[in-house]
Amino acid sequence: MNYGDKDELVKSLQELNELGFLFAGGGAGWTAADVFGDLIEKQGVNINFKEVRWRGPSDCFIIER
Repeated sequence: MNYGDKDELVKSLQELNELGFLFAGGGAGWTAADVFGDLIEKQGVNINFKEVRWRGPSDCFIIER
């Protein structure tokens, strides 16, 4: 995804969120859900988004953040 600055990145991610995009979470490291959550918090944006996590190969669940 190309973006010019953080504001533009947040806007693009918000558009994906509005389309129902699931942001990957859980596991090790800095996940897509963590990055999006951090960005919207720092930008002062108050929105919810969905995070998908896996317990196993065919076992996932979705949480709302």
